[in-house]
Amino acid sequence: MLLHNLPYDKLEELLPYIDTLILPIGSLTIPKQAADPIGKDLQLVRRVATGVEQQLTGRVFLLPEVIHTNFELPEQFGMAVEILGKYLYESLLSFKQPGFEKIVLLYGNEELSAVIEQTSSKLLEAGLRVMVQPIVWQEGSNETDFDMNVQQIVQNIIDFWQS
Repeated sequence: MLLHNLPYDKLEELLPYIDTLILPIGSLTIPKQAADPIGKDLQLVRRVATGVEQQLTGRVFLLPEVIHTNFELPEQFGMAVEILGKYLYESLLSFKQPGFEKIVLLYGNEELSAVIEQTSSKLLEAGLRVMVQPIVWQEGSNETDFDMNVQQIVQNIIDFWQS
């Protein structure tokens, strides 16, 4: 379920049963292939997150994605990864109070892996259970590969719940 679309009374009703949030983290960057959109990573993360949420409907809440920007033009501009880490930590920590105990951080841009791992460690220290799930996607992959990727992530989340 999309948390941001849920009426508050429905959220109160479901809180005792759903303790897992999925946070997609996408990037806007200059692509390696000039013909690719700057939001290619964001589109992939959004699509995978939606596929995972559909497979686990009623067991997870899907948060709106966090977008990291990093453009290396003649001058670099965008968000420093340290700011992204602080933002992730503070925003996710706020979900602990209402009873969300488990967080799945879903991302595609491997350049973000270090800051996401660091943030995950801090959230663990704060008492949240965190699963870091990179999306592995190869150029030339097809719909079958996409479906298998979604299924693997769903299985990883189930394993996370059972651990």
